[in-house]
Amino acid sequence: MAEQHTHWKAAFPTDYFGHQHMPEGNDMIVQIKEVKQEAYEGKRGKEGKLIAHITAEPEKWILNKTNAKTIEKVLGTGYIEEWAGHKIQLYVTKTSSPEGLVDCVRVREFPVKE
Repeated sequence: MAEQHTHWKAAFPTDYFGHQHMPEGNDMIVQIKEVKQEAYEGKRGKEGKLIAHITAEPEKWILNKTNAKTIEKVLGTGYIEEWAGHKIQLYVTKTSSPEGLVDCVRVREFPVKE
């Protein structure tokens, strides 16, 4: 059995789900409990963010437009109230940022087979 490694970011507690919480080299299936607009205190101060509550630890995941669009495509609805109870498959990839290429969580573009 391969040794599991710990990402350094996992050593710094956070209230929000990120790539450091994913199993190394593997996808993760989560269920959406609810999605709603919530206050978030970030680098730019306090602002509203679209937060998905999922069956993972930590359970809050900040949705960006890319992931929200993919969830809409997979679930067949753009209404966030209709996303609750559905499962999605997550994976880690790279994205461009002002700091260069960084790890991020994305949604697979197909429904979860149950």
